[in-house]
Formats: sequence, structure tokens, C-alpha cells
Amino acid sequence: MTECLYDQPLQTFETGILPEPVFEIPLLEKGPDALLEIPGLAMDEWDRNLYYDYFVKEEGRNPTIVEIRDLDNANSEHSRTVTSKGGRSSMVW
Repeated sequence: MTECLYDQPLQTFETGILPEPVFEIPLLEKGPDALLEIPGLAMDEWDRNLYYDYFVKEEGRNPTIVEIRDLDNANSEHSRTVTSKGGRSSMVW
């Protein structure tokens, strides 16, 4: 965490920065490799297939970029929690 000192109390939390638009990742159309087109994702083939199976085969829809970024962050090597048996089959979600 960083600390930022202000000369005067904040009057608003408005930054003037607009969020990027939310869009769908075309897993239905392109398969799991559609995730390879997103810069900065840390997903390997196992992850891509897992999310493809969930969104396409179970939900029957394309995920949004927000869902994919959230999953990528939550399951990064930094955040991933594994039981003592190890391996992805024993991940704690």
C-alpha cells in the first residue's frame, strides 16, 4: 500500500477517467484459444480449457472480459491456494 498526502481535503472521488467498455470473449465462436488473444493473461492450456468448458458447455454463453480478468487474477500463481496433495485437481476456489 502507498500513502498519499493531500494539501486539502478531497471534495470528490471523480477522476475524469472513463472505464474501458465491457465486451465478450468469443469462446463460442473461437474455442478456448480465443483467450490467447487477450494481452496479459497468465492462463495455460489447462486454465483455458477449464473456463471454456464452464462458460460454453455449462453456461452456454461467452464470458465478459471482466469475468476473465477476475478469474485470471484470482487463479494466478500469486493468489492460488493448493491443498497439501498439490495439483490443480485439489485447488481451493
